[in-house]
Amino acid sequence: MKKIILTLVLFSFFFFGKTTNSVLYAQWMAQTPPTGTTSLNSVYAISPTSVACAGAQRVIRTLDGGLTWTSPLTLGGVNIYSIHSGYSANWLALTQNTTWMMTVGNPGGITLSSGHPDSIMALHFSTPGCITAVGTTGKIETSCDTGATWQVRVFTGLTLNSVWYADANTGVACGVFGSIKRTVDGGTTWATVTSGVVQNLNGITFADVLTGYIVGNSGTFLKTIDGGATWTSMPLLIPNSLNGVYFVSADTGYVVGSGGLIRKTVDGGTSWTTMTSNTTQILRSVHFANHTAGWVCGDGGVILKYCPTLSVTGNITGATTVCAGDTLTYSIPAVTGAIGYSWTFPLGWVGGGSGSTISVIAGYGSGNVSVAATNSCGNGTPVTLAVTVNSPPVPVITQNFNVLTSSATTNNQWYLNGTAVAGATGQTYNFTSNGTYTVIVTSNGCSSESSPLVITNAGVNEQTDDAAVFIYPNPSTGQFQISNLKFQIKSLKITDVVGHVVFQSTIAGQQTTIELTGVAKGIYFLQLVNENKNEVMRKIIVE
Repeated sequence: MKKIILTLVLFSFFFFGKTTNSVLYAQWMAQTPPTGTTSLNSVYAISPTSVACAGAQRVIRTLDGGLTWTSPLTLGGVNIYSIHSGYSANWLALTQNTTWMMTVGNPGGITLSSGHPDSIMALHFSTPGCITAVGTTGKIETSCDTGATWQVRVFTGLTLNSVWYADANTGVACGVFGSIKRTVDGGTTWATVTSGVVQNLNGITFADVLTGYIVGNSGTFLKTIDGGATWTSMPLLIPNSLNGVYFVSADTGYVVGSGGLIRKTVDGGTSWTTMTSNTTQILRSVHFANHTAGWVCGDGGVILKYCPTLSVTGNITGATTVCAGDTLTYSIPAVTGAIGYSWTFPLGWVGGGSGSTISVIAGYGSGNVSVAATNSCGNGTPVTLAVTVNSPPVPVITQNFNVLTSSATTNNQWYLNGTAVAGATGQTYNFTSNGTYTVIVTSNGCSSESSPLVITNAGVNEQTDDAAVFIYPNPSTGQFQISNLKFQIKSLKITDVVGHVVFQSTIAGQQTTIELTGVAKGIYFLQLVNENKNEVMRKIIVE
């Protein structure tokens, strides 16, 4: 959160913490700072809508939750490393290496006071009227008249980068080479506390009167559970310098640092999850007005607003085994704060909506039904429900003379003009009438229907010279003589009107005699194949 004055060349790791490799996709949304904004060193949110950042030569603020940012104060050549507020009326900022103290009013008004001691790196209100400021050469000074007058308390000799009060009396300051100072009398006296590390310490916060956290270079992370009297090292095991830290509760907190690093813990620093910042700039400071209204600032004028997406708290309810064409209803429990819901379905499904309950028509593809709750930050993490479609593939009808063939080998039922043809359940069907033909395939309780095929030229093909096939007598009682003057017959097959084979034979020659015994009277179809595998279809009648 603060400018580092000295460069640390020695470092050590203490293996008490761990870092996860998972990524938390709650969004940090980039804000648009006023023109001319460069580095920003400190951010403080009085409320979810009133936020101020201090940095190089200026203080900027928003009073509408980040929709617009203004620069009510610019000071040429001046660096401001900390901004804070002890109450809801305004922010206070002190400059380094100048004599300016600024009160930035909310919603309006700016007061500049001169004569304040210089070299200030950080400040913090212990009470609404009492302030402690720390800075270079280890200066610690206090004011209990809201900054009108100041009293230097101590020079520690080591630059202090951050200060925070756990309550009105207990405060801790930290700085270079692992230095920590602590007061229990509201800033009047300060004692040295052993940190156990030698890295520069850059930021500090307290979640309550006992639980506090410090961050520093080379992933340094320290924790206290006794109001800052002792500290335990729980390093993040990363090379990044950590500059800012803030905890919204004793266990849930955030750290920011170099390379656009933002990480979150929900177990007091034992484990961490990486959050996406979409920047590689050095991030200097983080602060939250409440659990969901958070802000980060850093180099390059970067301002990020915490914009957590919503999580679906229940499971999707609805059918998991369906048929294509079924109209289905799926729902989830309503999510507080959601402005809509984003549903996705397997390929070929139709319908949906943006409510917590939707209606959809199933296609033929199995897959996942999923839904994510949506707010102004976008879609949250979806929940899914695996759905199996039992319907067989849609059959396709092909025609060869008077024979219709389904692409499905089994479970067929042929229809003429929407009426099932009795007994027509084979893969093929020999039609004798004009009309609209379809086939429905049924499997696992689900059916698929073909596209209709319209027949307008039902009947046996007329005999031609190229296919001079003679069948006599026809009709007959079952015995037929077949001859052909143009080609050698290689095989023949006879089927009934629903496609069942009643006779087949392999022969060689231009004529043969067949006798159908035991077949019912009716119409049958004779299929001849010649030596070139050409087919000729004829109708025969058994009387």
